[in-house]
Amino acid sequence: MTDKPQPSINTLGITSGKTVRLIGATPEIHDALAPFTEGATVTTLASESADVGIIVVQDDADLRERLFTELEGLMGATHVWILTQSDTGPDLATIKAAADLVSWRSGAPESLGLDLTAVRLSRS
Repeated sequence: MTDKPQPSINTLGITSGKTVRLIGATPEIHDALAPFTEGATVTTLASESADVGIIVVQDDADLRERLFTELEGLMGATHVWILTQSDTGPDLATIKAAADLVSWRSGAPESLGLDLTAVRLSRS
């Protein structure tokens, strides 16, 4: 069995001391992200400010709903990521179109291994 190469812990812009707001993650995804958030404070509370926002989406409808309801609370974050299952979640064109609707831009996808793809969003 060949191990997949693991991406750099800094792939998501998370470094020690950062606050990460994790939105919509199942317990399995939360556990899978543990190496990326080591040394950071992880919160799911909308009332807490965050340096990095990670929005986990399952499908197209989930993507649209979370972008409309969650992005405003992440305006102070230096990095905002959409995370999706590589084989079953929204594709890059769908993420780009949804981000455009809320006046954000999407970047190129980053494979995190773990069957997860991350797409960075930035304010337009």
